[in-house]
Amino acid sequence: MRVLHFSLSYRSASALGGPDLTVYKLCTALSKRGVKVDVICTNLASKTSVLQAETFERTVDGVHVTYLATRKLIPLGRNSFGLYYLPELRSLLRSVAGRYDVMHFHGYRDYISVIGAEQAAAAGVPYVLHPRGTIPYQGHSVAAKTVFDRTVGRRMIRNAAALIALSDREVESYLDLGADPAKIHVVHNGMESKDYDPAASGVAFRTRHGIAEQIIILYFGRVHAIKGIDHMLRAVARLRRTGLDVAAVVVGPDEGYGATLTQIAREEQFEHLYLIPTVSGPQAKQEVFGATDVLVYAAAVEDFGVSAFEGILSGVPTIVSAGTGCGEIVASLDAGTLVHYGDVDELEQALTQILAAPQSARAYTLAARARVIAALDWDQVVAQVQRLYERICASSPHEAPLAMRQPTGFPPNG
Repeated sequence: MRVLHFSLSYRSASALGGPDLTVYKLCTALSKRGVKVDVICTNLASKTSVLQAETFERTVDGVHVTYLATRKLIPLGRNSFGLYYLPELRSLLRSVAGRYDVMHFHGYRDYISVIGAEQAAAAGVPYVLHPRGTIPYQGHSVAAKTVFDRTVGRRMIRNAAALIALSDREVESYLDLGADPAKIHVVHNGMESKDYDPAASGVAFRTRHGIAEQIIILYFGRVHAIKGIDHMLRAVARLRRTGLDVAAVVVGPDEGYGATLTQIAREEQFEHLYLIPTVSGPQAKQEVFGATDVLVYAAAVEDFGVSAFEGILSGVPTIVSAGTGCGEIVASLDAGTLVHYGDVDELEQALTQILAAPQSARAYTLAARARVIAALDWDQVVAQVQRLYERICASSPHEAPLAMRQPTGFPPNG
């Protein structure tokens, strides 16, 4: 079986969000299980920079990846990703699409998924749509998203062989767009428990950034308006005024919201906000979580929330938003505290309760860690995806044309 995956980035641009790592983990594991996996992605390193000026290829842990030259067009609003295109994508897919049994799109409202779906249909190749939490309208560019759904998105969803949802909340998003319920499959992201050590020390992280406060309340992820970081900051400022020696530490790429957080800290007369750029790699993350007393990941919209589960696997008491996919999963595993998005009073109370009994809160989290590992084990997740591919191939067999032009450098057919 040969599967072609499409992603915005592939182990190359952690600043672009969680899929950079989770898609890599999925493809690597599928390859080890005998699936022939190739990947096409952009050559972006961030929203504003590229890895190299032009297209290049590399093999990453046994998976062949083509990083296509990407051209940015215009932004759609403040801090939005904006429009981009890959000049070589359509011609490349015309040459190679027919040799694949399945195509798998890790995105929805993006050029690489739209052109990929178009060319999959042209070649008669079934495809899987895996939006990874990008369907909801909250945030920026609501008008543009609405137009996309009406003109392109519903057709992409209707023509897909299968639709992967990260949570029951994302199932609802699909249904709102007219998806066939029979095509929807809930597959959580996998988590690699060995990457997170509850015994890790946070001394190096504290020293590196000069954090002397006794208590660290952490947000870890994209610094964006929909993530609820402002509510965390206000709640922590209140705790400081009660006499707790507490800091608000925000770690992640700033998508234009850092200045707002700095202004809120001024309004609250709170001088204990730390804005720290992205850290990546297991060791660096372990140091961050090792220094943390409570993780707050209470976003407006979050269909999975990798950061929340990273915190739990690291033994850090974690607070997430009710009414989100992340909250749904955390609640089902009895793994954290849920609050309503935007309710600063409730968030302050939750933090107060955790900090009043820190040993009890940590023991609860460590007990939940085993449940998270069992539910989000990568072997289980990958097996689900492979079985889905097999069902798709059995119901819609596809044979590549006998004559297929071989583009330079692309993996040979077979």
